[in-house]
Amino acid sequence: MLRAIKENTSNFLKDNLIYSLITILGGTFLVSIVDFLYHFISVRILTYEDYGLFNSLISVISIIVIAINPLSMAFARFFAEYTAKGEFDNAHKLFEEINKRLFIASCILFVLFMITSQFLAKFLLTQTIFIVICTLTIILSLFSKTILSFFQGFQKFNTYYSLYSASSFIKLILGISLLLFGFKVLGALIGFLIQPLLIILTGFFLIPKSHNQKNISLGKVELRQTFLRLYKMLFPISISMLALAIFINIDSILVKHFFLPLDVGYYSIAQMAGKITLLIPMAISIAMLPKCTVAFIKNGRPLKLLYKSLFFSAACCMPIILWSLFYPASLINIITGRPNVVSNSLVGLYSIAMFFYSLLWALINFALAIEKFNFKWLILALSLLEAVFIYACHPTLKVVILITLIFSIVSFGVTLINLRQPNLKNTI
Repeated sequence: MLRAIKENTSNFLKDNLIYSLITILGGTFLVSIVDFLYHFISVRILTYEDYGLFNSLISVISIIVIAINPLSMAFARFFAEYTAKGEFDNAHKLFEEINKRLFIASCILFVLFMITSQFLAKFLLTQTIFIVICTLTIILSLFSKTILSFFQGFQKFNTYYSLYSASSFIKLILGISLLLFGFKVLGALIGFLIQPLLIILTGFFLIPKSHNQKNISLGKVELRQTFLRLYKMLFPISISMLALAIFINIDSILVKHFFLPLDVGYYSIAQMAGKITLLIPMAISIAMLPKCTVAFIKNGRPLKLLYKSLFFSAACCMPIILWSLFYPASLINIITGRPNVVSNSLVGLYSIAMFFYSLLWALINFALAIEKFNFKWLILALSLLEAVFIYACHPTLKVVILITLIFSIVSFGVTLINLRQPNLKNTI
């Protein structure tokens, strides 16, 4: 029996997905600790009102970054496909062409945000300079995510997380330094601006050069066909990720608009604690995407990898959920150093809601790998319905979270049922 246990343990550790998950979970844990420290120190330096504003601005950044995240997801999927076929030089060529097009898109995006900056500042009851910094952060994130998607597609997870971790540390040091020097919300936002900039400046040097230019078969016609296929893939995944972005962040934006600054601060603290359950499942999805892609191309068993990923996500998040449900006061006190009855009553339900949304993230990654997005309009409708419900019915902060929780469970359930249907491959 002991021998059987040793063999099973050995096989478990040799599992390719398990090895990647260990690497990614280690990197994610490090990045998560740094990000947690960033918010942990910020909430202790800033007033509840200032932290509420900071959290709302981060939600604005998040809702756009998550919505444009399909770019990096699709890029990673294409890079993984080229890796599976051994066409490494074509992947480098595609990477160069992608960055040329992103530069044009980022210029257009900057102009659009500048036009609407005063409206956004008025809606969030804040200053225009904060909206400008958020805009620059979003644009830089376009390029940084493209670089990270290259490493993800090639399954270079060590490089991925070394780059991500180092930039997170520098963000922490610079952002907290600015907070200590009295820059308040402005200083905290600049820290977020610095991270994608560092990834861009460092990442380009870490990407290896193309081995043999003669092996590149992507001419003008082939590139056009590749981008047509890419755009065709981007539409459904963009709809899906836009829905996810609304699900996760719209509550924070609407709370900032409707509630008093102190209430916004209480809600933001509960969010900071509850969103811990988002981190681990999202990290697992990073490993799952290229592996499910390879399994799908080679007629493997991608559903088995999905179930394995969902199981690990639930196992890792369950302790956090139980802590937030049964001992919320200790969790909030550790984070803020101050007793907070309002946040105590919110954090448990919020952590469950974010857990289901993190699983929805995993399902969207899986759908990208198997090219099936029949559910896209349904979850977009659900996300907009959540926004309508919160906008129309927000008597208390707890009601807002209950609405968020209900929609998180429903959206995960309908998406999982769709993906379990027969005939996996479906034109997207």
